Amino acid sequence: MLYKATKENYEPYRPSVDEVMPPLAFSAEQSNKMADLKKTIEDYVDEMVARFVTGDVEVEEYWDNYIQELENMNLQRYIEIYQEAYDEKYK
Repeated sequence: MLYKATKENYEPYRPSVDEVMPPLAFSAEQSNKMADLKKTIEDYVDEMVARFVTGDVEVEEYWDNYIQELENMNLQRYIEIYQEAYDEKYK
């Protein structure tokens, strides 16, 4: 019964295979850099999501600051590392 309900209610919203990030392999250098960046970025995102949801910070007023802070945390390099690993595996 639960399986059927889940299949009927959640299956239509399941992302397609094309939308899911495939498993990637990173070099030792990329892994070290990723570890630093990922921890910093994810901690900040988690904190800000909680603050946005609880109303501690107004999303519309703080959004530009939020994006700027992510950029200051080197989000672009984080994305580039993923892109490099993806390109190495699939190109």
